[in-house]
Amino acid sequence: MQPKGSGEIPAETVRVARAAFPKGSLAIRVRNELGPLFTDEQFADLFAVRGEACLVTGAAGVGVGVAVR
Repeated sequence: MQPKGSGEIPAETVRVARAAFPKGSLAIRVRNELGPLFTDEQFADLFAVRGEACLVTGAAGVGVGVAVR
């Protein structure tokens, strides 16, 4: 795993989220208020050094949190 620690949201993702949710959403408000809840570095030891790339773990953690809600 190659940790990406910036925590910044890509501009295209912001544009699409604003188009899809003009009034915002709970997930967007939580991210805006609290910032990133998880970092890739927290999960780096759980992944093999070699092999296929996977979803960024911080994004996966937020997705799971929203799905459980």
